[in-house]
Amino acid sequence: MTALVHRLGGEIESLLEGFRLSSREAEEILRDALHLMAYRWEALESRELFVLATLRRVSLRRILRRSVQRVH
Repeated sequence: MTALVHRLGGEIESLLEGFRLSSREAEEILRDALHLMAYRWEALESRELFVLATLRRVSLRRILRRSVQRVH
């Protein structure tokens, strides 16, 4: 798993920076995605795709939640 994260490091960093997340938020999202990946490791067909798609999905949810909170 470490090798995978290292290999995808630039893409992961770019993806998280693109969502303008704080360092704390990015770390939380990455940690959560890695926990999910560890849990499903053997069943994953494309670990790279899983990591990137999960990071994107969780980041979008975080931004949407933040936007809703600002409105209310």
